[in-house]
Amino acid sequence: MPEGPSPRFWGRLLVFLLPSLLVLVGAVLWPFLLDPLPPESAAQASGGKNQPRPDPSLVPLLVEGAFFKNRLTIAKTDSIALSIDLVDSLVTLDIRGVPVRECKIQRYSASGALHRARRSPRLGEWLNRPFVLRKEWGTIAKAPIKKVDAPKDTVEAERLANMTPPPDSGDVAFVLEFTRHLTIKVSQAEGFSGKGRLQKFAVLAQHRLASLVEGFADFRRLRQPVPPLIARIELSRADAKAVYRALPRHALLAFRF
Repeated sequence: MPEGPSPRFWGRLLVFLLPSLLVLVGAVLWPFLLDPLPPESAAQASGGKNQPRPDPSLVPLLVEGAFFKNRLTIAKTDSIALSIDLVDSLVTLDIRGVPVRECKIQRYSASGALHRARRSPRLGEWLNRPFVLRKEWGTIAKAPIKKVDAPKDTVEAERLANMTPPPDSGDVAFVLEFTRHLTIKVSQAEGFSGKGRLQKFAVLAQHRLASLVEGFADFRRLRQPVPPLIARIELSRADAKAVYRALPRHALLAFRF
């Protein structure tokens, strides 16, 4: 009966693989041990100098001040903008500073990195200006299109005009990726159907794949990796659908957490 590999073989294999294992573990764990906010914010804030950590008692005032400052900035634009206030559990669609729809947050959670961001010396700079929407993924069409056959006569035309359109009952989940590595994941508070769960999984998988591609690009350029800064929000189906379809390209966001 043939003997298995000797202990010396396993020792040499371990020595050979150890550097690769250390690099892999470091790549996975290192971002979670560092300051979670993007490194480019530090350069803009202080020219590369170290900043003191904010006083914990002043963090809520800092976040609140930045939030309302950003809402004032957004109010000067003509486009529909988004405000997300996790403190008051409210998502608002604004036009020129006027709320056109307020949506109550049913439930929310935040990633560990987003919690740690409140202790970062870069927090003030990170929140200093509105976030800008970069990419989005959703389970429903951004602008639904309904195909209607041309009527054959005036009677059929009148019948089509009086028909009530079928309800748009698709399950809603979407991911909004903003500048400075902030990601908002929104899903309906109501339960998902089997098809809806598959669609939601596909949306999250697409976002995850895009994040991995960007992370690999940062690794190749020797940039400091950034852990995910994610807020997960549940809204009613109607509110989630309205928010997703109302947001234009490059929409601005004021964020309070």
